[in-house]
Parts: sequence; C-alpha cells; structure tokens
Amino acid sequence: MVERHAMLESFLRLIGVDEADVYEDVEGIEHHLSSNTLDCMTQFVEFFEDKPELMNQFREFREQERASEE
Repeated sequence: MVERHAMLESFLRLIGVDEADVYEDVEGIEHHLSSNTLDCMTQFVEFFEDKPELMNQFREFREQERASEE
C-alpha cells in the first residue's frame, strides 16, 4: 500500500499537480484504481523519469497552455 501511495504521488507530481493538492488527491484515488491502471501509471512515471528531455517538453507544453488560457 505504501508503494502504491508513493507511486501515485510521483505520478501526480510528474504531470504537474499542485503540491498542495497531491496528498488529498492520492487519498481520494488510491483505493479506486485497478492494478492494471496502477501498472500503466508506474510505467508512465518510469518512462518520463528515464527521459528528462521529454519531461521538459511536456513542462514547456503545459506552460504554453497556461499562458494561452490567460
């Protein structure tokens, strides 16, 4: 259960969820995910942790999206 919680925190941080929301969001979703979904999310986190250049592209994309919304 601890690993599941930690992975979900990593996933939410990776996709840019505000730190103030991470813990509450994890608490809300961790008991409702299938093992298949959790495995997919784990692979997603591992992929982007292994490819920081792609993570930087994603962050730039998010920043552009936010700027266009303002």
